[in-house]
Amino acid sequence: MEDKISVVIPVYKVEKYLDECLESVVNQTYKNLEIILVDDGSPDNCPKICDEWAKKDNRIKVIHKKNGGISDARNAGIKEATGNYISFVDSDDYIEKNLYEIAIKKIKQNEAQIFIFGRSYLYGNKKESKNSNEVELIMDTQDALDKMNMFQYYDVATWDKIYERKLFDSIEYPKGKLCEDWYITYKVIDRAKKVVFNSTPLYVYRQRQNSITHSNYIKVNNEPIYASKEVLEFIRNNYPNIEQNALTKYVFACIGVYNNYLYYTKNTNKEKEEILNIVKENYKNVIKNKDLTRSRKMQLFLIYRFNILYKVMIKTMRKIRDNKSK
Repeated sequence: MEDKISVVIPVYKVEKYLDECLESVVNQTYKNLEIILVDDGSPDNCPKICDEWAKKDNRIKVIHKKNGGISDARNAGIKEATGNYISFVDSDDYIEKNLYEIAIKKIKQNEAQIFIFGRSYLYGNKKESKNSNEVELIMDTQDALDKMNMFQYYDVATWDKIYERKLFDSIEYPKGKLCEDWYITYKVIDRAKKVVFNSTPLYVYRQRQNSITHSNYIKVNNEPIYASKEVLEFIRNNYPNIEQNALTKYVFACIGVYNNYLYYTKNTNKEKEEILNIVKENYKNVIKNKDLTRSRKMQLFLIYRFNILYKVMIKTMRKIRDNKSK
């Protein structure tokens, strides 16, 4: 008998995209699915859409709950899940029709506990993939954690992975925090003896322009700094041989937040200076990282040596990116 996969889909204010998402899940070539829709108190037509889908497909369960954020919604779905494996799909994205068939095949062939797959990026109606060549990696725990902290394979995202359900025992997403994936993914990977990654893009990640891109005066999210530092400290204590990539990830998380301060806010010199100091303190160690791409080394060099020029470049590049997402 085929293993059951529980697919947890948090739903909140996505009525424009929800049908496309659910069609991609119910029409999977792999049929033994338990589809858990967690209506996180959505104020639009999403609750009705969820209930209508449940009437059409008996594999669908709907949880209606008070709004608590994506972490709370995922936790609710995890508690309800009865499958041997668990997967997460964000309700404004969609998946390729053979995702779960491929996933189960790779997991069984390699006796793995986690399968990680590639992604496409959807800009409007245009789908782009950033991996030109197919790459497959079969990794132990340490190697999987190390690759997570590099920039060429996969990252901390929850939704591009399928897990043995038991890996989430006693683990919950942190309610109320942004960057919730960053706080959890490393803990789950740490429990897996074998992890398989295949770069074939099986998940379509929609790039949406939201209110944050319309304002130059917002509160910048510092969670990437705190979360990546937590991962770094965990790696230092448990896997010291792979500290360099964890440190590199931490420094570039700082740079990402620094960029947001440059683009979205004013009068934040104290915050920018504190982050810049972290970058400078770790510059010599990170610039030596042989796995760092030339473009990232150039970015690091510019922010360290030619900060005024770097500021101008970041503002220009962000405007181009935001226009692309419209």
